[in-house]
Amino acid sequence: MKKVECPNCKAVHRIDESKLPENGAYGRCRECKSRFFIGKNEPHPKESQKEKYSRQETEKTETCPKCDYERTQGDESCPKCGIIYEKYSDKDRIDLKKDNEKHTESETEKSNSRGLELKQAVGIIGSIILFIGVFMPVVSVPVIGNFNYFQNGKGDGIIILFLSVLSFIFILLKKFKKLWITGIGSLAVLAFTFIYFQIKLSGIKSEMENELAGNPFRGLADLAMQSVQLQWGWALLIIGAIFIIVAAAMKEENEP
Repeated sequence: MKKVECPNCKAVHRIDESKLPENGAYGRCRECKSRFFIGKNEPHPKESQKEKYSRQETEKTETCPKCDYERTQGDESCPKCGIIYEKYSDKDRIDLKKDNEKHTESETEKSNSRGLELKQAVGIIGSIILFIGVFMPVVSVPVIGNFNYFQNGKGDGIIILFLSVLSFIFILLKKFKKLWITGIGSLAVLAFTFIYFQIKLSGIKSEMENELAGNPFRGLADLAMQSVQLQWGWALLIIGAIFIIVAAAMKEENEP
């Protein structure tokens, strides 16, 4: 048995050398279907220009119109999907192209829908957390108790409530770019309140130090001021605002 290697795909075949004529013969690769010369002693006989052109024309490849398999020109059927080329009309090609386009459009729509749902979910969660955070404790004061951001309608919580509801409406209307306004606006209000609270607290401490100088109860007053603590309501407010900003920043699949 003689080993023969296809010059196109390098597949190795075994043939009965006794069946080869002295001048060699052309064979076809079982793997890639290309046609090549098999000789006994020399790789390729001398060809006339006409024979060479005829061989090159025969060895040309085409692409299957259905499965895109590269086939040898002149084959009657596709070795991969099995269609018969003569019976595969132009109408079939058009229908297949339309099916592929519909499939691509369907996949794109599904991907966009998933991206949109994720943006909405993140935004809605942020709006709800921000809304709830307004009523959660943000400061605890000894003896007096806890204070929330709403402060019975007297604090900046009114603004945060408005921004959280507005964010929710924007999400339902799918106007995600406007969430930049509500998200950043919420963080700005929170930052202002926090800084104002720290300044106010520092001022109260300074006044107490001046007024209670030499007073034996000054130690108790200092202890009371040190016991004023920020509470976990701040975390909810900040997380809610960040979620809204993240929803605004998230891109859909069809966005650049």
